[in-house]
Amino acid sequence: MHEKKIAVIGGDKRQKYLADYFSLLGYKTVIFGAKNIPDTASDLTDALSGAYAAVLPFPISPDGVFLNAFCEDCNIRLSFLFSEIDRLSVSRIFGGLVTAPVSAEAEKYGIRIFDYGDVEEVKIKNALCTAEGAVEIALRELPFTLSGSVCCVLGYGRIGRILSLRLRDFGAKVTVFVRRPEIAALVLTDSMNFSYNVPDASVNADLIFNTVPAVLLNEKILPKLKKNCLIIDLASAPGGVDFSEAEKLGINVIWARSLPGKTAPLTAARIIADSVSAELDKS
Repeated sequence: MHEKKIAVIGGDKRQKYLADYFSLLGYKTVIFGAKNIPDTASDLTDALSGAYAAVLPFPISPDGVFLNAFCEDCNIRLSFLFSEIDRLSVSRIFGGLVTAPVSAEAEKYGIRIFDYGDVEEVKIKNALCTAEGAVEIALRELPFTLSGSVCCVLGYGRIGRILSLRLRDFGAKVTVFVRRPEIAALVLTDSMNFSYNVPDASVNADLIFNTVPAVLLNEKILPKLKKNCLIIDLASAPGGVDFSEAEKLGINVIWARSLPGKTAPLTAARIIADSVSAELDKS
């Protein structure tokens, strides 16, 4: 049994499972500011008081100014969060997607954040959660089966490849947009088609998945898409779609961010917990 306290702050359902996991390891855990999860601390200061470590959400902040947290009157500035962490001498800080503004604010207080979202093992496992979540959305939204459907996947990184393979295994006809010959060769060895051209890859698709954080589906390409084509955008900001143009054209676009926390919070939490506990064990 540990006598050390871990404060699990902000975020979504993943935080509840994180707290449960650390409790099983013998840590005293408190939760504050997680979406739709009852707080076990009265406020942020109470949560951090006496804590050895704080586990912040993924992402830590949506805008580099406020903490990604949900509670009554819950507009917690990062400056206040880090000043309290410093004042209360919380020694170990963990969080996901530590952006430059977040890191810069933390450094003002001499705080170093371990970015569990930047761990390669976490990225790969989260990619699986994201891909399966994307397939779940497609199955729910489409009026037809994935088997026999024409699918386009923009990008063949961690998420794009796992997703493409899942779609292929469902019996979909998959074409992947790629930029480099070595990636095209990989697509071919995975028994799928590729294109170096976004319009060629997408115009005949019943379903398009984007994994690239750049606006590839713009005002020139969107009007050429099939009627009733569904777009599922998995990319971080700014996304891969001109959303205003898509709305004008009546194209159904789902910007499905943070899927691990929405569709597989228990698995996603365990992925984070394994990474954080490995770091805690080093101390």
